[in-house]
Amino acid sequence: MENNQFVESGKLDMERVLQKFQEIMKAEYTDKDEVFLERQGRLLFLCFIKPIINGSGNYYVEPEMRSHTRMDVVISYAGQEYIVELKIWHGKKYRQKGLEQL
Repeated sequence: MENNQFVESGKLDMERVLQKFQEIMKAEYTDKDEVFLERQGRLLFLCFIKPIINGSGNYYVEPEMRSHTRMDVVISYAGQEYIVELKIWHGKKYRQKGLEQL
């Protein structure tokens, strides 16, 4: 897709994808919403990514890995795979813990 803002030189710009998804979530999500669970976040992300990779890529969700840890989404696009671990922001304290999980 030539005019796809998320593809540059035939490769998926995953950093831009994640930044734009994050912008939408920050703009639209409010404290008035019901308790936000990771499963709903994954569903929203899949709805966001599907039209971006449509026809040129695929995604799959791995519910549990051998180590009994969860991996959220794997996106395949133009011969590359991207592992996306979705996290709910709980502040800087939990950032390191999330990085260690990755």
